[in-house]
Amino acid sequence: MTGNILPVILSGGSGSKLWPLSRTDTPKQFLNLTNEDSLFQETIKRVSRFQSPIIVANEEHRFLIAEQLRVTNAQFASLILEPIPRDTAPAVALAALEAISNGHKDDILLVLPADQVIEDEEAFMESVEAGFSLVNSGKIVMFGSTPTCAKSNYSYIEMGSDIDGYGHDVVSYIENPQLNKAQHFVSAGNYLWGTGIFMFTPQQYMEKLEQYDSEIARSCRVSHVERRIENDFIRPGIEAFEACSSHSLNYTFVNDIKNTAVVPLLTPWHDVGGWNDLWEVMPKNEEGNYIKGNVVTDSTTNSFIHSESGIVSVIGLENIIVAQTHDATLIASKDKAGLVKKVFKSLQGDNTKYTSHDKTYISCGHKTVIQENSTTKYAEITINPECSTRLKRYHKRQTYWIITSGSGILNLNETHQHINKGESICMQAGSVYNIKNITDKPLKIMEVSLGDMNEKADFITSDTQQKSILPVTTISGVSSQSLKACN
Repeated sequence: MTGNILPVILSGGSGSKLWPLSRTDTPKQFLNLTNEDSLFQETIKRVSRFQSPIIVANEEHRFLIAEQLRVTNAQFASLILEPIPRDTAPAVALAALEAISNGHKDDILLVLPADQVIEDEEAFMESVEAGFSLVNSGKIVMFGSTPTCAKSNYSYIEMGSDIDGYGHDVVSYIENPQLNKAQHFVSAGNYLWGTGIFMFTPQQYMEKLEQYDSEIARSCRVSHVERRIENDFIRPGIEAFEACSSHSLNYTFVNDIKNTAVVPLLTPWHDVGGWNDLWEVMPKNEEGNYIKGNVVTDSTTNSFIHSESGIVSVIGLENIIVAQTHDATLIASKDKAGLVKKVFKSLQGDNTKYTSHDKTYISCGHKTVIQENSTTKYAEITINPECSTRLKRYHKRQTYWIITSGSGILNLNETHQHINKGESICMQAGSVYNIKNITDKPLKIMEVSLGDMNEKADFITSDTQQKSILPVTTISGVSSQSLKACN
C-alpha cells in the first residue's frame, strides 16, 4: 500500500487565528504548540512511510518550510508555492496536476491539512488502509471523526450504508450548521465531523473538479502549464491562478456525493483552528488551566495562559485566553476568542510590525530584527552550515557586518575574501554581495543598515541558489574592512 500513496500536505494560512503567537510570516502550523515539533513537522513525519509528499504552501513561507524540513531531515517531492491564497480546491488541483505530470496519475493522493493533531498514528494508518481499499474500488474517500460535542463551526458528514466494513456511503454533508442542528447531529450517532482529510487519484479529482467548476480546473491547468520550476520550488503561473475563484475542497464533492465514501478515523482528531481548540488539546492542571512561562494564578479556572516575556498574574477569572509575547498581548474570553481575526485585520493597516515576527526565515537561515526605524535597522543573521545568502544589492542603503561567530567567504563586487569571527565589513550603497558559511556550524553576523528601510533588495540570484558554492579564492593582502572604512 505505502508505495502507491502520494501524500499532499496543505500548508496555507494567514497567521490570524492564534495571534499574537501566530503571525503572517508564521501561521499556526509552524509553531511548536503541542510538543517539540511543529504541527507541520508532525504531519511530515506522519506520512514518512509513504512516497515523499507534495507540499502546497504560500510563497512567503518557503524559507520557513525549507528550514523546518532541514531540521527534521525530511524529504519531499515538490514544493508548490501559491502566489496568492485561493483555498483548498485550487491548491489540490495544482498538486494533482503535478502528480500527473510526474507519472503518478494512478497513484492515490492522501490529502492532509498541516495544522491538525492526530493522537494515535498507528490507528490513523488503519483508517488510511481502509480508505486505500475504497479508492481502489472506485470511491472518493473523505475521513471523518466521531464528534465529542456540538460545534457550529465544524462540518458534519452523514453516514449511510456500510461498505464492506471499510467505511460508509455519504448521505449528506453540512457545513457550519446552527448549534441546535449540530446538537441533533451529535445525538443522532450517524454523523461525523469532517476532517479535511481525503483520498483519491489525481485523475479522479480533476474529473470531479471539471464537473463542479470547470473554470477552476481550466485556470489551474493553465497555471500548471505556465509554472516555473527552480530546483525544489514550483511557482504556478500567476495570471491564470489569480483568475481562479476561491473554493474549499469539501465543496468539490458535496454537490455530487453518489460515489463518495467516508471512513471514520480510529483515533482522536483535533483541528487546531483557534484558541479554544488549542486549549482543548493542551495538558491542563487541576484547575483546568494550561500554563506556559512565568505565570502566577489564584482562583483562576479553565483558562489558557502563555507568557514569553516577564511575569503574568491572573486572579479570579475563568474561561479566558492570555497570550503574551515580547511585543504583544492578547486577553480574551474563550467564547469571544474567535474575534482575534478582527484584531489581526485591524493591525494590518498602521501596525503591520505586530502581524509579523521579528525573526524571519531567509534562503540560508534566519534573521532577527533587534531594533528598527525608518533609517536604521539592527539585526542578527544566522546562516546555516555550508549555505550562502543570495546575491543582492541595495541602491539606497549601506550595510555593516560584524562576524560574531564562525567564518565565511564574502563575495563583494566580484571579489572574494575570507572573513572570521571579530572582523567587520562594509557594503556601500550599490554594492553587490553575498556570503557563504564554509563551516559545519552556524555563521552569525550582527548587521547594521543605514538608509531607506522601505527599499526592497534587488536579488541577483534565485531562492534556490542558496547552497551554490562561491569560488574559494582569497585575495592576497585584502583583509576585512573596519566600520570606519565606510565613512
